[in-house]
Amino acid sequence: MRPALKFVTAYLCLGAALGGRAASSGPHEAAAVPLLSAEQGQALADFAARSAPDVSPKPDCSHLVHMLYSRAGLNYPYEGSRALHHGIPDFVRVKKPQPGDLAVWLGHVGIVLSPQDKTFLSSVRSGIIAESWDNDYWSARGRPRFYRYIVGSQADLALLAALTPQSAREAASARPTPPSQEASRATEADEPRAPAISSPADEDRTSPSAVAVVRQRNKPDKQDVAAAFRQGGVEHARQLMEEGSLDSTRPVSIVDRVEVTQVKLRRDQGTIRLKLTETLILDHGKAVPGNVVERQLVVNRRDGLWVIADPQQRLYLPRDQAVDVLEHQLQLALQNDAARDDKRALIRALNFLYEREQVLPARAEARPR
Repeated sequence: MRPALKFVTAYLCLGAALGGRAASSGPHEAAAVPLLSAEQGQALADFAARSAPDVSPKPDCSHLVHMLYSRAGLNYPYEGSRALHHGIPDFVRVKKPQPGDLAVWLGHVGIVLSPQDKTFLSSVRSGIIAESWDNDYWSARGRPRFYRYIVGSQADLALLAALTPQSAREAASARPTPPSQEASRATEADEPRAPAISSPADEDRTSPSAVAVVRQRNKPDKQDVAAAFRQGGVEHARQLMEEGSLDSTRPVSIVDRVEVTQVKLRRDQGTIRLKLTETLILDHGKAVPGNVVERQLVVNRRDGLWVIADPQQRLYLPRDQAVDVLEHQLQLALQNDAARDDKRALIRALNFLYEREQVLPARAEARPR
């Protein structure tokens, strides 16, 4: 049996074994357990907003939430956003959020700041910022699930009270201001997405369509863009390995080589043309061998960052990391009972890449030096 088929068979068996373990994630009635009160939740939200500018280095979304809860005395064993989305014993799902609750999507989590404004604080590629879950990007990902902390013996409410004196209400004005829908975003990785292309990308302060960020104030040249494009692919791959989940409606290009052929900038915006050697393309449940293609991206500057975005919301991953990413995605797809076409596409893509990996070394040995 070929290694690729062995891999697929093993994961199909894994999927069958996990099929019977369905997690209950429906909203619970909160009366039976002691939950964080509205005042305590507001204190936590205020503390999180005040602390955000001082968090360094920037953690990913689930580690940020865990860190802020722990620093406020609300302890729980660390879990990634996917586990939080399905529900863990230290939280109960609620229908109507209050400040301090978790707002959770598959692949992302944040802390509710204001239910009235529908804002939450989270870590994205551009930093630790506040946004509205009602903006274009987050609306496209669906309504979040909301979870409230269960106050038990692990909680230190005295620490929470000590961190949030009466003056904390005034300090709340220092919390990050939610960006407008146009300037919202572009998502770790893990992962991530559709505000206007003219905005910076944010799970980046980039947008869902963002593929890379050039962190300099002067205009980037071809070398700057090529380096940022490669680094962006590495970061997207890392995010998907940590906790992100591929969106089957978003095209994915597995890239072997990249050449920047043109950079046209006028003031704070412009276009970029790339010549890409694409090994494979995943698109709407289909895996198709790639080719050498030219693609045009857009670039905009905001807050000192040049954000490179793809109008087609295409995700670019480096070929040398693609197998690990797709193996991980297949495991998630089997665990979460994803659509059959999505699983088939991942299996076909992996088989193609396995065969490709076997061919490339042979060609390298035969190539004259």
